[in-house]
Amino acid sequence: MARKAMHVGHQPGPVQSPCDAAKARKKAPDSSCPAVQQACRTLAAAKEETRHYAAGLLAYGGLLFAAGAAAWSLPLLFVVFTAVCMPWRAVSFYRQKWVFFLIDFCYFVNIATAVFLVFLPNNAKLEAMVYALADGPIAGALVAWQCPWVFGSGEHTVSVLMHLLPGLAMFAHRHFTPSGLRGWRGIAQHAAHLLQGHSTPTGTVPPLAYPALKLLWLVAAPLLFYSVWQLLYFVIVRVLYDGGAESAHNYNISSKGS
Repeated sequence: MARKAMHVGHQPGPVQSPCDAAKARKKAPDSSCPAVQQACRTLAAAKEETRHYAAGLLAYGGLLFAAGAAAWSLPLLFVVFTAVCMPWRAVSFYRQKWVFFLIDFCYFVNIATAVFLVFLPNNAKLEAMVYALADGPIAGALVAWQCPWVFGSGEHTVSVLMHLLPGLAMFAHRHFTPSGLRGWRGIAQHAAHLLQGHSTPTGTVPPLAYPALKLLWLVAAPLLFYSVWQLLYFVIVRVLYDGGAESAHNYNISSKGS
C-alpha cells in the first residue's frame, strides 16, 4: 500500500499546553526599558513607604497603650529604643555623611537619660538635672522645630521619639516605676520573671526624693550641661572643621538664607 504524501511545509506546530501558555504570559517584561525601570523603582519605593508607615503606626499605638495601661514600662521602652535606634541612626547618618548631626543636643540628653535609668536610678541629684533637660528643652523642641510624626518615614518617627520618650520615661520613672524595675539589676530581674510567666514587676514605687539644693540641680546643673555641650559643638563644627561640615548649624543658616 502506497503511503500518502506529506507536505512538510504544512506540518502543524507543536500543541501548547495551558501551563506553557500561562508561563509565557508571566514572563517579566524587558527590564532594559526605561519605563519598566521607573515603574519598578516606584513600586519598590511604595513598598518601603508602606512598611515604614506600618512600623510608625505600630510605634504610635504601642506608645499610647503603654502610657495608658502600663506607665511603669515607659523607662524600659526608652532603654530598648535607645539600644536599638541609636546605633541604627549612627549607621544611617554615617552612610549619608551626616555624622555631625549626631552631636546635636538631643543625643546628649538621650544618652544622659539612658545612663541615669540604667546605672544611677536612685541618684536624686542626677535625676533632677536629667528630668529638667528631658522635660524641658528636648520636649519643647518638638514644638519649636515643628517636628511632625510622619508614619511613612522612619527618620521622622525616630526623631519624634528621641524628643518625646526621654521626658515620658523620666516622668514615669519618678511616679510609676516600682523598685523591682529600676536600674540594670531590676531590668535583668524583670526579664527573668518574664521568662517565668510573670509580667508585673515586683516592688513598690519609692517615695519621691529631692536633692538638697533644688535650684542648683534643676536650673544651674542643666544650664552647665548645655553650656559644656555648646562649647564642644562650637569647637568641633566651627573651629576644627571651620563650618564646612554638614551639621544642624549650617542647615539652619542655609534655611534662613533661602
